[in-house]
Amino acid sequence: SDGDKIAFDSNADDLTINDPDPGVSNIYLSINVNPTTKPISRIAGWDGVDDPTYQCAYTPDRCNSNFPVISRKPQADSNNSIYDIVFSSAANITHDDFNGKHTPTNNNFPYNYYYYKGIFLAKVDVSDPANPRTTFQRVSVGLDANNNIVAENGDSGYLDRSLLTPTNVLHPVADVYEAGGGDVNGAQSGDAVVVFESDASNLLGWVGGKTVDANNHKDIFLRDMGNGTTTPGNVIRLTNKGYDGKEPNGDSSDPVITDDGKYLAFVSTATNLVPGATSGIPQIYLLDITTHTFYLVSRDVNNISTIPGNGESRYPSIIETQSGAVKVAFHSTSTNLASGANNGIANIYVYTLDKLAQTPETLDLVSRGSSADINSNSGPIGNMDSLTPYLSSDGGAVTFSSYADNLVEGANNYDCLTTLHGQQITKCKDIYTTDLSAHQTWRVSLTSSGEQAQSNSAFPALSGDGRFVSFTSYVDIFGTGHQTDHMQIYQRDQGIPLGNPVIQPSSWNFFAQENNISIRTFTVTSLINTTKLQSDDNSYTGLLLVQGAQQGSSTDNFSILLPNDPQNTLYCTGASAIPKGSACTFQVIYTATDMTGKQAILYVGINDDRKAVAISLQGRTVVSYFPLMFVH
Repeated sequence: SDGDKIAFDSNADDLTINDPDPGVSNIYLSINVNPTTKPISRIAGWDGVDDPTYQCAYTPDRCNSNFPVISRKPQADSNNSIYDIVFSSAANITHDDFNGKHTPTNNNFPYNYYYYKGIFLAKVDVSDPANPRTTFQRVSVGLDANNNIVAENGDSGYLDRSLLTPTNVLHPVADVYEAGGGDVNGAQSGDAVVVFESDASNLLGWVGGKTVDANNHKDIFLRDMGNGTTTPGNVIRLTNKGYDGKEPNGDSSDPVITDDGKYLAFVSTATNLVPGATSGIPQIYLLDITTHTFYLVSRDVNNISTIPGNGESRYPSIIETQSGAVKVAFHSTSTNLASGANNGIANIYVYTLDKLAQTPETLDLVSRGSSADINSNSGPIGNMDSLTPYLSSDGGAVTFSSYADNLVEGANNYDCLTTLHGQQITKCKDIYTTDLSAHQTWRVSLTSSGEQAQSNSAFPALSGDGRFVSFTSYVDIFGTGHQTDHMQIYQRDQGIPLGNPVIQPSSWNFFAQENNISIRTFTVTSLINTTKLQSDDNSYTGLLLVQGAQQGSSTDNFSILLPNDPQNTLYCTGASAIPKGSACTFQVIYTATDMTGKQAILYVGINDDRKAVAISLQGRTVVSYFPLMFVH
């Protein structure tokens, strides 16, 4: 919840000492991310020794452990533990994996193994961050006709990667919360409660020789796993019936649950969950678990419409605010959810249901550039797909990935090649965060010196208050922004409040003919009344130009010009705080002196833990060629 722990999957073999299974994805937990010491621990095997490579089914992609989900607001118990979800087909994660194992018909596999992917709960004791101890429980277990525990008879969470598209991306297959007092699902305080997707039919048991779950579709289930010492409860099917009293007639997947267990958001192709949703296209639904009421989220609620989105809606993220309002973020290619979303590309939406305030449902298209008026959601809509949203726990911000080049100024990193909607584009996918109250958007996936990324970044996630955003990237974030050989995981401090101040543009490439100049105006907009362009230790004050990292770089080609405005000068020099909604405005002048590329870094001082925010400045000299004239 505070950004100091990140769970992730990786097939790297150099993250921990003596990794026994190189090339196989395992789950890792990085503890104390923010301090200098950053221990990483492998938590994917119950004894940390056995090699799950030889204890899983058939193809290598089914041997991996993937999709970790760490509880966002963990309540430390007496053992100082946290919970994490693990998705795996390895057969050595829990001691009781002998139940329901399948025996191979040949001798190529030396061990018994599970045929189906399963969901596991990891309880990690972090009292010693350098040496966390992990215990596992299997969440997705089935029952035989005599109610004996056996392995499930279908996959829990497995997604055929051949079905993936740019808008149908990988999503966590389970979620977990820690129960408090008076839990709506009957869990005891401190229990881990897991929701997960599965197409197994034997999770609920048998009646009259037939399984209770008989709809032959993937459903969403809930299970109280206890606190690690108590016996887990039975599996409950949350998607058990629609408005017509019948079992759902389509697949349901991608479950996410609020931290108090009251509300669930998920994707479904079922056409009988709510009246009118008969398209069979993947839609986003919200379930009030207390009343077992389904809400169709992916519809134009602002026009009181019951017509579902006419495009695929996927990748939900859910939170419940302290006031009791529920927010669900998702991406959708629908063209009938909001005004202006008529281009058929994926946009990010945030749906709000506030039953306590008894206010109408709202749906906002939020994958926009910054609004000129911080009180209006009126920024330009992204001109290319925006995907994979993730809400902060307070609902104040959403982070997402996007191929758009109009969400911030200067987003011209056309160094990638991707096929979207049947066309090849070169824009790299970046990570953005939007402040949902101030309607400001900024780019996260920049290097430490403010340079643009020259490869793709994806799958962002926010800490509870939104201050820290983690994401995956093929970019050398700590270097020049070039592509690396392997995908990495990064975390960026967005400040307090997050994103403050909003700098436009956050990087810029200047082009000018030799002995000529190019000028660009920059703005540093404050989101609070106490923003001051001066670090608390006075190491950075105002605007500071320094030499860039490239050989031959110099600040001599760049200069800063402040407008003739005394108040603006006070803002830009750090002599006066910038009120909320106001800005320091200045110009950078680039003078082209020769054909050598130039680089500089402009540091903007800031009075929070970051001390300064970097802006990358690149200068290039252009040459005009005159066409040759041929006379016949």
